[in-house]
Amino acid sequence: MLFDKVLEVCSTTGTGPYSLGGAPAGSSYRALRTKCGDGKPGLYLAQDKGATKWELFFGVLSYGAPDTLTRTYVDSSTGALINWQASDAGYYITSVPPAFALSPLLFGTGYTSRPTWAQTGFRWIDWTAGVASRLIDKLYNGTKDIEIGRYEGVPGIYVPSPRRYWVDRGAAAYTATTDDIGKVHLFDVSASSRALTLPLGSSVDHGFSMHAIGYGSSVNGVVVTPNVADKVDGGAAGATLTVPGGIRFSIEWDGAKSQWRTSYSPASPINGYIFGLTLSNNSGTPNTKVDVSAGKCADATGVLMMSLAAGTIDFTTNGANGLDTGSLANNTTYHVFAIGKSDGTTAYYASTSLTPTLPTGYTLKRRLGSVLTDGSAHIMAFVQTGDFFERRAAPIIDVNGGTLNSTNTQVALSVPSGLNVEADIDFVYSGGGNGIIKIHPGTDAAVTSLSTGTTGWNMSAVSGVSGNGVAGRFRLRTDTSARIRLVTAFNMNPYYIYTNGWIDRRDRDA
Repeated sequence: MLFDKVLEVCSTTGTGPYSLGGAPAGSSYRALRTKCGDGKPGLYLAQDKGATKWELFFGVLSYGAPDTLTRTYVDSSTGALINWQASDAGYYITSVPPAFALSPLLFGTGYTSRPTWAQTGFRWIDWTAGVASRLIDKLYNGTKDIEIGRYEGVPGIYVPSPRRYWVDRGAAAYTATTDDIGKVHLFDVSASSRALTLPLGSSVDHGFSMHAIGYGSSVNGVVVTPNVADKVDGGAAGATLTVPGGIRFSIEWDGAKSQWRTSYSPASPINGYIFGLTLSNNSGTPNTKVDVSAGKCADATGVLMMSLAAGTIDFTTNGANGLDTGSLANNTTYHVFAIGKSDGTTAYYASTSLTPTLPTGYTLKRRLGSVLTDGSAHIMAFVQTGDFFERRAAPIIDVNGGTLNSTNTQVALSVPSGLNVEADIDFVYSGGGNGIIKIHPGTDAAVTSLSTGTTGWNMSAVSGVSGNGVAGRFRLRTDTSARIRLVTAFNMNPYYIYTNGWIDRRDRDA
């Protein structure tokens, strides 16, 4: 900094900081503190009365008794800081604009290397490559030059250097301030989502922006949390937005519409999409708990995608990650759901209903499959492979030595009820006689008449040699009461049906 009409007398000896003695008595000069603030830098000249010794230096003024000036060498009559003697007492110190200080104002700040006198904060243009080729805009931070932009002679444009300040916030929430402009905040979301609380929108300027990204998980994320008076991306005032981990996004204040804008755009889910989220009996408590693997799925409306970590549903409790209400009952179908909130919170849920009442705050759901209990209210053992749910133990005998005739018979199987699944069964007839049978989906209309030569779904010719019998494996769609249909052209006895499992599309076609 340069100051007009300031001059002080000094009698400091040696090369240390100057102790100032005030303006000369009877002169119109002013003391430095009348123009320069405490702790402020300036460019000064120290010179004896005969002008035989002189020193140009940068100094920082410190108020005191007396006021003092630090000394950073620029130039002098000796080529170094002047070693003032007692005989020099009464020399003057004043603020001066030497040539090197004025030339940038008149001719610009272009150099092939940073000037030796440059101080922290000095901005200069590196024109080593030539004015017609490239000019590099640099800022000296006291240690090194930082490129802040460059002018390219061809095609004649100035391009700011795209630098950002990355800050790792770790596994903790963070409240942003106006000092965070341009920063990139990193959050460890391995264990859970982390909140990024935004400053009040009216306290920042138009276009205030920063970036954020969560790492360590794609299930948890960064919860963008505005002031209760502010909106994010057109949402309700105070409503949060969760951005899954692994996605870098920007946050910017839109002063025209008085709301925060983010660059995050949730991927539009494919209707019916489901990946992972495989069900299995819990290894420690298989009778009352079901484990669910991590995965993603579209919600039942096909509007939003839910990402879920692996979890366990405890059927002995009620609420999120448990039953909706009541307790496990005998011989009952339970539907398993992924559920979620608009802020990205997710959980698992079970219910006897396909349209359960969700826990408070949860608005999203997607059925992941269905499980059955036995006569002791224990969850039956099963293995899920994709859409196929197979009995872990021996198949269940749903018909043991039954009789068929020309009356269409509905047979209930040990598969989920309340919806249609594709049952996987073994049919065995161990009697004799001539004729045909028809085993057909429970959703079909009843067939009331069969005769030799009739064709159709799942026909099985019956051996005419007594005692030989027939057997076959079938997959048939059940009705919502878990039933299929059977009919024959003659009395058939005995027959058996073994249920191996079922195929459940898990609302992929809903």
